[in-house]
Amino acid sequence: GIIVALLMALSLPAAEDPAVRRLIELSREPVEEVRIATIRQLLRHCETSTEARDHVIEALGDEDWALRLEIAAALENRGATAVPDVVGGLISRNDEIRAGAEWVLLRLARRDLRNTLQAREKCSSSGRDKMPIALARYGNEFLPQLIKFIDDSDSDVSAGAGNTLKHIGSAARDAIPALITRMRKTSWGPSQILGAIPEAVPELLKALRDDFVNGRVGAAEALGILKLNATEV
Repeated sequence: GIIVALLMALSLPAAEDPAVRRLIELSREPVEEVRIATIRQLLRHCETSTEARDHVIEALGDEDWALRLEIAAALENRGATAVPDVVGGLISRNDEIRAGAEWVLLRLARRDLRNTLQAREKCSSSGRDKMPIALARYGNEFLPQLIKFIDDSDSDVSAGAGNTLKHIGSAARDAIPALITRMRKTSWGPSQILGAIPEAVPELLKALRDDFVNGRVGAAEALGILKLNATEV
């Protein structure tokens, strides 16, 4: 009986740890020193506790800017494993949390865009939708790497790069040749991206006479999307 009880206790997720719950309670204390000290303690539990991770993301909106920087640095040190948590902050109603999450995501992407794009698939659907929008603000910075990733053998990477390029829109015009080439292999994904880039029209009109069926189909789809978008405007 004792062994079974011990095994059950060990199998409990860290989120159920009463010590973590107590730290979260203390972190809501109005006394600044107590709040900051307990959030620092929670940072040590982030690897094993969902509750701790969620609360740390909330603390990106803390009024103490030095603490926010400390949290951001801790999240950055976790690397790609922190991306799903950080992306969760992108959908917060709190402006400070959203800004902090975007800043951390940018730093993570600068460090390793490939792993950041791969980790995107582990995020909630609402978070995944917001991540390309956040990265798109820095599209010019990431554009060369995103273009390189369009034809990546890892579908998570190519999809993440494609979604980001779609949100960049006209600023992604340098990606048009790579997208046309990719479209000859698989029409649907690239056509959706090209449909967000009005400057692609001349190349798409040429692709209507492409030797590859996928190229012709994709060009027609992309031009249809562009025409629809122009009508809506």
